[in-house]
Amino acid sequence: MAKGSHLSVKLRFRDPSNRGERPMSPGAFDDVLAKFDIFRDRQCPPGSAASHRAHEAASLLRELAFLDGSIIANFQSASQDAYLKAVSVMRKAAENDPKLAQALANVDLSQPRQFVASSDNLLRLQADTSTFYYRAHRLLGVLEALPELEGVECNEIRIVRNQLLEHAGQGKSNREDWSFGFADEVGPQLRPLFRGSQPPSHSDPGYIPNRDALIAALTDALSAV
Repeated sequence: MAKGSHLSVKLRFRDPSNRGERPMSPGAFDDVLAKFDIFRDRQCPPGSAASHRAHEAASLLRELAFLDGSIIANFQSASQDAYLKAVSVMRKAAENDPKLAQALANVDLSQPRQFVASSDNLLRLQADTSTFYYRAHRLLGVLEALPELEGVECNEIRIVRNQLLEHAGQGKSNREDWSFGFADEVGPQLRPLFRGSQPPSHSDPGYIPNRDALIAALTDALSAV
């Protein structure tokens, strides 16, 4: 990892393989892809004024589906890496420290903790997560030019892309500090750590709730056409 970079991992102390199936399962975009194909055939046939934009939107949706699968897979791997490392370090330290062992016996290990970690899984997770927001933001812009979809909006995507990535530390954003982490149940987070006397102007709820908000907005819009 480059010197000065900061990867933060926030997780719960439990086996990451025990997560619920819905947020972690691949295929979250399948229904949206199917609905958009129907919309495209009806509203944007080949040769129509909107056909080129519809083609780009379909391509962007496939990219997002691909990125989502990669993000979930690397999130699970990075979570497992950090979980095992944390447990190993704690157990090793407790072997030589009776007071620590006694203290750990009374600790609720389901409570969130933070660790700094580095691995190829984390770097891939960071790259894919940032790319997802850029491509999702582009998709929202493309949809504005399509009939019946001009009003599609997702503030969760726009805030992360604009205030935590593209224009971080500018205008209304005071998020100049860089960090990347992930938390159980919400997934990867951009700039989860904040330094400064003023409260952060914007924060990232997490990839999973942001992704789900985008899917819900797309599903509602396509279902209404």
